[in-house]
Amino acid sequence: MTHCTPAAPWRRPPAAGTDPQPQGVEVRLVEELAGQLGAEVTWTSGATAELVSGLHDGALDLVVGGLTTQDLWTGEVTFTRPYVTVRTVVAVPRGEPAPDDVQDLPVRLEADPQLEGLLRAAGAEPQIVPDAGEGAGPVAVQDWELDLHSLEATGIELQSAEHVWAVRSGESGWQVEVERFLLGLEPAHVQELLDEEGA
Repeated sequence: MTHCTPAAPWRRPPAAGTDPQPQGVEVRLVEELAGQLGAEVTWTSGATAELVSGLHDGALDLVVGGLTTQDLWTGEVTFTRPYVTVRTVVAVPRGEPAPDDVQDLPVRLEADPQLEGLLRAAGAEPQIVPDAGEGAGPVAVQDWELDLHSLEATGIELQSAEHVWAVRSGESGWQVEVERFLLGLEPAHVQELLDEEGA
């Protein structure tokens, strides 16, 4: 049984009135893993703390949904080795000059309190917009979104996050199986899924 937290594009809850199956990059990857193992996935969604508790207690086999090595659950569950690193960067539309730094510079972003805090800490002036992929001037995005929005990185990195899945502590055989799958993923395949889910 797999549980997942809501963290787009890694995992998105189903739209109202649609198939109750969750969507997202990691949902698709779990389905690929299950296909390789000849297993069936049963999905349940919930808050991360609730899912980690279920994993710790043995009610679940796997928790996914945008977890990173920075999450605080390492004492209760075991994280896989990171399988993809996502960088949050400042970018500009292709052809626009890139700033050297963001000090006192307006930088567009979609509503995200954490990202807004990173920009403020870097000295930028965050400008909340409905779609960060539209408009002129600097914008804060994750590196996988660059091609999707025809953007170029400026060389200014705000954050780096290594993505992982969580398995029950002590389940070393299962952890090895999951990590073998994750580490065998081609970066281009993960990027393709991010492009499709982020579009």
